[in-house]
Amino acid sequence: MIRIDRLRIKLPNSMQQQATSFTDHLAEALSLLEFSKSVKLESVVLPTIKVAGDQSMNETAIQVANQIHHYIEGEMK
Repeated sequence: MIRIDRLRIKLPNSMQQQATSFTDHLAEALSLLEFSKSVKLESVVLPTIKVAGDQSMNETAIQVANQIHHYIEGEMK
């Protein structure tokens, strides 16, 4: 389980109007991932994620969720 109290994501201009919907997709994508450890983090800084022009919001959310997962699991330093 993952709990996020505050989330700040800079979305591309083309997705600005869909920010609320994107966070719903991100929450769903995160809920499907298994985490092997519990951590409490004040912040997570992810690398810039490139989004293809034809990529769906759900695909982008999965991409972000995977980056968060990698960070928490210690795969990113």
